[in-house]
Amino acid sequence: MFKYYNVDDPIECLNDRLTKVVLKGYQGRKHELQLAMFLVRNARFLQVMKFLCDSDCNPSWLTIQKRRLHLENRASIGAQGVFQKFSKRYIRFVKQASSILNLLSSLQK
Repeated sequence: MFKYYNVDDPIECLNDRLTKVVLKGYQGRKHELQLAMFLVRNARFLQVMKFLCDSDCNPSWLTIQKRRLHLENRASIGAQGVFQKFSKRYIRFVKQASSILNLLSSLQK
């Protein structure tokens, strides 16, 4: 049975585990911004939030996005926001890293 999330219950990973977030295909749409702001404000151990942008991340767009994110209100003092252009090279890297991790975990069994 599906249970809806109770807003009064804490999200455990925000309090003790979440250190890195990657938002692929970020365009700065309202729902993307709301998710990013929620994570920035609540993830106490967040070290980096990486925004892989569909656009070319021009300087004026970046300035607007950083201002909209309110990074000064972050729960983790050391959290950084990093913007990069999304590329197929990144996808290849993630697939290779995933394959290596799978291989290592199978060797440990």
